[in-house]
Amino acid sequence: MGRIEARLAVTEGQGRITGIDVELVLPGPLDDTQVAKLRAAAETCRISRALAVPVTLRLTVS
Repeated sequence: MGRIEARLAVTEGQGRITGIDVELVLPGPLDDTQVAKLRAAAETCRISRALAVPVTLRLTVS
């Protein structure tokens, strides 16, 4: 596989991020089955799961 490009866009409201849109640009054509597998993997990855619920951020400065 050649170069993969990810394009991100953020939606904000009331000083907070309310949405993240991701567009993957892949070389070559993909069939519907391949696109479905990529979408399923993206929707169930750890980052997607973490972003789907409120998360507490703890910052420690040493």
